[in-house]
Amino acid sequence: MSLSISASGMIAGFQRQAITANNVANAFTPGYQAQRVDLSPTAGGGVRVGAISRDSGPGPLMFDAILASLGEDAGFRGYIEQSNVDLSREFVDQILTKAMVTANARAFSAQSATTRTVLDLLA
Repeated sequence: MSLSISASGMIAGFQRQAITANNVANAFTPGYQAQRVDLSPTAGGGVRVGAISRDSGPGPLMFDAILASLGEDAGFRGYIEQSNVDLSREFVDQILTKAMVTANARAFSAQSATTRTVLDLLA
């Protein structure tokens, strides 16, 4: 049972790491909205990715001379919304995710060693 709990934590951590890496990769993509991983508990203990949501907060506006040259007649005012990815938040999330995966890997290893010892004693 404990093996599955630790395994679920590692799997959720790897999924969270992938989303964070995607956010960092798109940090300078205009209009990109950061994604967030929402973790949910499972019935037998452990955790799973409950949902992946978008951060709906606005990104900063950046002036674009090419769009400005089109003029307001075309509906452009020369500003483009940039990505709302906060790199410092993403780096903190990466550190927390690493700790999450490491802790679950150590728990998995300890439980595996305990199970192996018990099975050796029973044999």
